[in-house]
Amino acid sequence: MTAEETWVWRHLQAHKGQEQATTNGRLSEVTCLPLRRCRQIIECLVRDHHKPIAAHPSLGIFIALNEAEKEIGLQAARKHALSAFRRYKGLKLSRLEQSQQLELNPNSGRLESIVEQTAP
Repeated sequence: MTAEETWVWRHLQAHKGQEQATTNGRLSEVTCLPLRRCRQIIECLVRDHHKPIAAHPSLGIFIALNEAEKEIGLQAARKHALSAFRRYKGLKLSRLEQSQQLELNPNSGRLESIVEQTAP
């Protein structure tokens, strides 16, 4: 683990079990790390180091102590993954907007309409 990962993991030791859950914001304050960085580190601790850190929108984050608490984190992760997949699918099926622009035709000296695909 990196020094930052160890630092966050050490601070999470005070939050074992869902009754001792904390928020990402509070963890950011006590570790003196930016909120986004704390979230990235927690993701790495779970993904790369297989730490049993559960995150739930209303409970917060905590170290899971048993299978029931682990399931709380798994359910929240599953919902997040499904939401991300729906966004992916929606973007994949989306159509790029077309905008009309006028361009000067050098041959005729007139303005002519051209259609160009642009990303929103």
